[in-house]
Amino acid sequence: LPFAAREGPALVKSARIPRIPPTGRNPGGDDEFARTRPGIAEEWSAMRAAVDADTCDKLRELRTRVAHLDDHPACAHEPHSQHATTLLRFLRARNMNVELAAALLADALAWRGGVGVGAQVG
Repeated sequence: LPFAAREGPALVKSARIPRIPPTGRNPGGDDEFARTRPGIAEEWSAMRAAVDADTCDKLRELRTRVAHLDDHPACAHEPHSQHATTLLRFLRARNMNVELAAALLADALAWRGGVGVGAQVG
């Protein structure tokens, strides 16, 4: 079997972010993130525990830059701009460049809104 077929589930399992009980803090650690859906704060707590301080700082910076996208029509069913895991994927896709990651997320949300992905999936 190919390596991915043999080791795929184990790799996926090891890549999961640990579930950590809520800390009472807002996602990203700032009051600006108070208007979130249930589970978002826990996701940010788990992310803080799972990544290094530099990555966490970049995630917070990206979250601040994309906060205006919370009201985007593509975020009506799912708050993509608030999920730490989503933001981390976009950061990694742009080699941890916050500005490029923010632009990529804005483009992705525009595409989702134009195609109507949220309405089709949700």
